[in-house]
Amino acid sequence: MLDYMVYLLRFLHILCVLGLLGLTSVCIIGIPWRKPDIRWLWGILVLGCCAMVTGTFLVFFSKFNFASPWIDAAYILTAAVLMGFSGLFWLHKHNPTSGSIRWPFASVVLLLLFIGVIYDAITKTTFLFG
Repeated sequence: MLDYMVYLLRFLHILCVLGLLGLTSVCIIGIPWRKPDIRWLWGILVLGCCAMVTGTFLVFFSKFNFASPWIDAAYILTAAVLMGFSGLFWLHKHNPTSGSIRWPFASVVLLLLFIGVIYDAITKTTFLFG
């Protein structure tokens, strides 16, 4: 029964991560030509939180150690990505007309951080802590 729980968590986690990649790419590609849409940011924040929750349960049920450097790096980088998108969400909420240049640049930086998280998860090593 526990094996099926791990498979389900892994599926949900990968689904959230792929959704994050897609929405971040939409923020890079779509925003310079159109007004930024707050629903994209809201989706990124919700999927990011879901990815962190499913990742935490996945670490717990897969018998990984929370003290592993790659898991620490994944939490740090994912928190940085979510804080960055939260900042963009806040900026858009308080000044919806600004940000036509800021959005694509910030989305590229956050996408690179997100790729760092994926690299750490796949290789089980980290580039953050040397």
